[in-house]
Amino acid sequence: MIDARHLQGVTVATVLPFDEELAIDWDSFEHLLDYCARRPGIVAVFVNGHAGEVATLTPEERMEVVRRTRRF
Repeated sequence: MIDARHLQGVTVATVLPFDEELAIDWDSFEHLLDYCARRPGIVAVFVNGHAGEVATLTPEERMEVVRRTRRF
């Protein structure tokens, strides 16, 4: 069990941008991560779960989102 007394910082939740052809817009996603994840106080990034886009992704695309996010 996590002891809430040890929780610190902010977890930022991002959305996954798509282009006009409904493909993942990786360049926009990386810009979004750069803007959201590299701020003082951000300790985690939440992807693939809150805005509904995950239902449209293949398992491989979901993993690629995680891989790219972990680079930040």
